[in-house]
Amino acid sequence: MKTKKFCLTEAQMPTQWYNI
Repeated sequence: MKTKKFCLTEAQMPTQWYNI
């Protein structure tokens, strides 16, 4: 379930997630 949530967030703003 954690992977699915991360995939959704990454698709919306992968650059922001990677920056954090």
